[in-house]
Amino acid sequence: MNRKDDQAGSHCPFRDRDEPLTRQPLSAGEISVLECMALMEEEDRAAFIRMAQGIAEATVKRRS
Repeated sequence: MNRKDDQAGSHCPFRDRDEPLTRQPLSAGEISVLECMALMEEEDRAAFIRMAQGIAEATVKRRS
């Protein structure tokens, strides 16, 4: 495996290997959410996502 294959994101089939990664590092909050979701059962995870989407939509409506 070459050095380029060792770079973060090189495993992603949807990304051009020559395209630099542009996403900022995850925040501590984002990492906590991902860790929590990894421990959830699939049904709980789906319910959590629906709830989070509802909160996000309500926040957008309030701000507009």
